[in-house]
Amino acid sequence: MLVTADQDEYCALLAADPSPDRGHHIHTEWRNQQKHIFVLSESGKPIFSRHGSEEQLVTLSGVMQALVSFVQDAGDSLRALRTGDRTIVFLSRPPLILVAVSRGPENVAQLTVQLSHMYCQILSVVTQSQLTRISEQRRNFDFRKLVSGAERFLDQLIEAVDARAVYLLHAVQCLRLEPGPRDAVITAIQSVCAKIKDLVFALLISGDRLIGLVRIRSHYLHPTDYHIVCNIVSSTESFRTVEGWIPICLPKFDSSGFMYAYVCYISDDCPACLVLLTADRESFHALSRAKTKIAEKMQQCGAAQQIAISIASGDYSVQETGVLDMRHFMYKCKSTAQSTCPAPSAVYASAAGRRRLYALYHIVHGRIHAARGPLKTYYFAGSREVVVGWVSPGFELYAVFEPHVTQQTSISEMNRLLRWIKDHERQIFILGSPVF
Repeated sequence: MLVTADQDEYCALLAADPSPDRGHHIHTEWRNQQKHIFVLSESGKPIFSRHGSEEQLVTLSGVMQALVSFVQDAGDSLRALRTGDRTIVFLSRPPLILVAVSRGPENVAQLTVQLSHMYCQILSVVTQSQLTRISEQRRNFDFRKLVSGAERFLDQLIEAVDARAVYLLHAVQCLRLEPGPRDAVITAIQSVCAKIKDLVFALLISGDRLIGLVRIRSHYLHPTDYHIVCNIVSSTESFRTVEGWIPICLPKFDSSGFMYAYVCYISDDCPACLVLLTADRESFHALSRAKTKIAEKMQQCGAAQQIAISIASGDYSVQETGVLDMRHFMYKCKSTAQSTCPAPSAVYASAAGRRRLYALYHIVHGRIHAARGPLKTYYFAGSREVVVGWVSPGFELYAVFEPHVTQQTSISEMNRLLRWIKDHERQIFILGSPVF
């Protein structure tokens, strides 16, 4: 059910101040935030808020819960509200309700996906079966106790969703690397881990960039689960200095139970992180020995040094593609769910510039994928830039050009970019799907 502002008087309450007894400056600042994310229980108790303190949002949480219950009692489900310049999106995942309030460029579908990422991140620390069992046994249970300590994961996820193309594209971005070192990493992992009992996935990552992935046969790592792992690793500073061992639920793989993640960086000279995911909770020492052997093999063949150089070099520039008048692009291969994009050009190098860039991408992506009329191509000409979206059975491509570029020229230049991507696919993508 999609409700507009003139249909529901409760909309204004959701855009109001969280606590009337606080100072005017404080709740004006709170209200003027670009985006709010809330998580509450079905009983209306606050669990998480992106801004402000949950304790001061009890009344607001009650309003949101009342809205959802009112529509449910009428035999429908509440999806979104619109009031003024705000879009308010609801995602009901019993026993939780997730709400996004945004003044940004995201449409309802994009905000719903962002809330889905939030829900999956919560499930990474408390499984769906645990949530269901507790809610059935204790109706008014304070779920903040279960997610305590995971707030940093949720905060960092929100920041990443707003700033990283991979979340908009539902994809994984690989570290740009020559085929030789990448193949050497895969070979090292396969040779060491092939006989380790109950090992399901082995990943080598740098931030949220994938360097290598080996999996057990017939099992695949969903991009959402991959981002959950990367988010937990990058949010936990202790992993940078000591070996880590952490239970983790991968909801797209199995939302009812935990796996166990061994986490360790390769060396001081190679800031890549090895993550070994297993179903065996007693295998820490075996995986620790495996990491040592993998690191030794990477050092011996020179792969560790090449990876360190690639990490230090950062993302490639759009100028390397040789495409004229292009400022930036993002590309997704649909068959592999892998994406690539260059570093933002000088026009978008600042924090404000990057926000503008991704706002433009959200607008064009939303129009391309509009439920009422999806498009294959979309050309958006503004006073400061031209943005083009192109979706085919095999790929999605979004590109930003100088403002004078015509539609015909943009398509011609995007075809040139596709040829460059094809020529460099072994460096920017992982081809094949290695198994133990």
